[in-house]
Amino acid sequence: MTLVSVTGLADARGAAMALQHSRAQMPGARALLCSPNAPDDLAPGIEHRPIAPLNYHEYSWFMMFALWRVVQTEFALVVQEDGWVVNSANWSDEFLNCDYIGAPIHLARIDAPQGTYWRNSFEWAQELAKPDHVVTPIQNGGFSLRSRRFMRALVDHPHIRVEIPPPDAVAGEPLRMHWQHNALLEDVQLSGVLRPALEAVGMRFAPLELARSFAIEHAGPQLHHGYNAMLLFGHHAKVRQLASLSPLTLRSLIPLSQLDSWYGERDILQMFERNGYRIEFAPEPEAPVASATRRVYDCITYNGEADILAVRLHELSDVVDCFVIVEADRTFSGEPKALRFDATDPRIAPFLPRIRYIAVHDMPVVDEAADAAPVVGDWHSDMPKSGFWIREKFQRNQVMRGLHDAAPHDLVMISDADEIPRADVVRAMRDDRRHDAFGLCLAFYYFYANYRNVEGPEASSVWTVAATRARLDSLTPDQLRMRVRSGAQPAAILADAGWHFSYLAMDEDAVRAKIKGFAHQEYNSGAFLDAIDIPALLASGRDLYGRPGYVWRLVDKGEAPRWMRDQPGLTRLFA
Repeated sequence: MTLVSVTGLADARGAAMALQHSRAQMPGARALLCSPNAPDDLAPGIEHRPIAPLNYHEYSWFMMFALWRVVQTEFALVVQEDGWVVNSANWSDEFLNCDYIGAPIHLARIDAPQGTYWRNSFEWAQELAKPDHVVTPIQNGGFSLRSRRFMRALVDHPHIRVEIPPPDAVAGEPLRMHWQHNALLEDVQLSGVLRPALEAVGMRFAPLELARSFAIEHAGPQLHHGYNAMLLFGHHAKVRQLASLSPLTLRSLIPLSQLDSWYGERDILQMFERNGYRIEFAPEPEAPVASATRRVYDCITYNGEADILAVRLHELSDVVDCFVIVEADRTFSGEPKALRFDATDPRIAPFLPRIRYIAVHDMPVVDEAADAAPVVGDWHSDMPKSGFWIREKFQRNQVMRGLHDAAPHDLVMISDADEIPRADVVRAMRDDRRHDAFGLCLAFYYFYANYRNVEGPEASSVWTVAATRARLDSLTPDQLRMRVRSGAQPAAILADAGWHFSYLAMDEDAVRAKIKGFAHQEYNSGAFLDAIDIPALLASGRDLYGRPGYVWRLVDKGEAPRWMRDQPGLTRLFA
């Protein structure tokens, strides 16, 4: 076996250190550093092979097409400055039964009857149990074991071709090309895009459980809940670097105060400590000036939910400085509709000085093909292809029109109207200067304010998100919402943070009308709509959409917001 590190950087000291440490744990292995320059203090026993400087994408081409030229042994263990052997006692000969093995990462390819799509941020784990869905998690290449025949696969099987897809976006200043799902990276190509073709010529990829025990990049709640980090063989992550061998020191690029915003990272670092490492954390960010007043902007999309809006305004009255309400003159399916915000509603009128009402008259015009059929997994995309999601994301992003006077440190909440945070939670976020992003786990209700989802993956999940206004300089409101919800954006996750009232006080016809107009058009079919029977659902606790694992129950009315409970005119909101 050859321990090999490839870097196109002029300074290869970090890669050499990772090689030296890994070789000390695997003394029978050859060690090879491929870099433009050899470090002056390269440890004895590490061979150096000069290579030309490589940029980010040239590194991928080298790993796919040239690694076999410098490695002559049956296997290569790839290590890097930020990926190395953690505990050789956890080596398993079962690893050698694979032609390729690396840590399962946040990204996966899904092959379903409807077509192929990609899921990010470990959300692919939710697809594993779906019938007729083949889930292919990407296995990280930065710390990976590869057989020689795998390294030669694209040479020996020239019909397997790496193709560069068109970029998903060409935008920005300066102009940049952007590929979603990192389609050009070598590990995404080899263990995702090209995996079916490579398996067809006999290449063996590690099954998920074996890959999980081999190494870790980042932890995901769906994949790593309850796992034992002490059983890991290796790791790779840009946020962890080998800083010193004497004393053995890991440098975390995450400030200690933000560590718990990264799911599972504290457990990973504790594993390193138990393996004899000292941990150095990144410097703490400078705190905002203590005297600076922090304003709170509550930003929602609206579609005529007058009762819910009244409840929201009264719940948040003492903690929100500005309510930004965005309503469009078209549904998400593109049909014209009347604007329904009523400034004369006596429940709303007292809040008008703090309300910024944004009427959106410029919803995107999409071609008929984009409205013809739903695109599987499209709602996860920053650049959706279906008209429904193009319109929904566009409307949400128009909350920016109401933030013209927000200071960088001000707090901005992004919600649908029916996602109502608790006032005390908003107050705590406003006063928390350690975190700049938050995810609010809300209890989930259908039809009535006391009919709650008591079991299932959404029983208490992140709906509303919040962040400093400065965060929205690099992310759109929709991107912030999706990335905090999926875990891709580190954030402080707050439990029992409010209520999500969906289909509140709607009868069957109103529910059908909402489904026809909202973005999840996979449910907009005659057979599904005709079968909606709310009394039967309440009696059985079954899910409206028939999703497995979802259980609904009537609960105590005392769970609801106080103002809602106290209004005689809102008793119809309770079953």
